[in-house]
Amino acid sequence: MKVRIFDVRHYSRNKVTGKEFQLPTAQGVWEMQQLMEILIGGYGLHPDRPYGSTPDCIATSPQPRAWLMAELIANALGWINRHLVERYDEFNDISSDPAIKELGIVDAYKAYAQQHGVSAEAALLLDPTCRQYMWERSDDGLIALTEIASQCEDDGTAVIFSHGGQVEMRFLRLLHLSRSGIDFGIEEQHPDMINVDDLNEFGGMLQTGEGFSYTLEIKEGRIVDVSNLSTIRLPTVPAEIADHDD
Repeated sequence: MKVRIFDVRHYSRNKVTGKEFQLPTAQGVWEMQQLMEILIGGYGLHPDRPYGSTPDCIATSPQPRAWLMAELIANALGWINRHLVERYDEFNDISSDPAIKELGIVDAYKAYAQQHGVSAEAALLLDPTCRQYMWERSDDGLIALTEIASQCEDDGTAVIFSHGGQVEMRFLRLLHLSRSGIDFGIEEQHPDMINVDDLNEFGGMLQTGEGFSYTLEIKEGRIVDVSNLSTIRLPTVPAEIADHDD
């Protein structure tokens, strides 16, 4: 069976509202509007459009900035009822891991980001210690992705909302699989096979509200091929609503 996947980074959130609410900023609302236009116009994910369709599965991180985005978009596009948006611990953000401070991941990515002038999400993939950690986390994420795809109809669709760094790591591993042939599976991969520079071919790191799209072929509960890899890019954020770091 083949399933189209849309793996999206969550919207830009209002950090003042705290971890419990994580409401979108004005930029975050704009990002959702732009993403919906792309999903409708580019992929026909709207039941009321000619030849339109709805996703078979919608999966999110347990973080409100991810599942709230999923529910807002699902309701706006008439996809499915709210209770069918499923939250997966495998897609949770790194701050949910109680071992992260002990492993030194927070200090490592913050130091790398400051030293090299890159985003925190990029630092998670570029710093060697953090990249190994993100690789190990991606194992569970890819298992969950395979499970989600297996629940879909043949030629169906799944949409996932999670976090920067995670989305890119999954994509890099699937990109490698697509170039390695069906005799080489996720299980046989190791971190040295992943080159973060390969993201440059697809426009680099994602911004909030952006994502990747690809088609997975599933056989006997295993990803055997990846095709139709592409990037979901949003237009430039209007200056009057863009978030600014103080």
